[in-house]
Amino acid sequence: MMFPGNRKIASLLFGLTFLVTPAFAADTPKAVRSCVACHTFDKGGPSKIGPNLFGVVGKPAASDANFAKYGEDFLAAAGTGLTWTDDTLDAYIADPVPFLRKVTGKASVRTYMITRIRRADERAEIIDYLKSLKD
Repeated sequence: MMFPGNRKIASLLFGLTFLVTPAFAADTPKAVRSCVACHTFDKGGPSKIGPNLFGVVGKPAASDANFAKYGEDFLAAAGTGLTWTDDTLDAYIADPVPFLRKVTGKASVRTYMITRIRRADERAEIIDYLKSLKD
């Protein structure tokens, strides 16, 4: 049931989304926009709930020295030598929990990454965009 005040609140929250969502270049894939709630993409930009993703492709997992909120299971995955390649990013973005289970060998894992990108074409767009973020 929708209460009259809920519509106003929902409308306000929807409007605020545009104020707090960074502007993207016209060529930024729509799929990347699902990442902005938790990540930034600018060189030297701040971390949010998740680390800044500028230059992440080719780097070891959990290597952002400016981000201190990596979870225990994510750090365990990083400890295996996990590096962010096209394949590892694709698997992680598709479904983080099974990916971490496979990498860590643990039956039960937790991750703060709650977004899953099911469509392969959207994952490819995100990975291509991340690959473009480099010096």
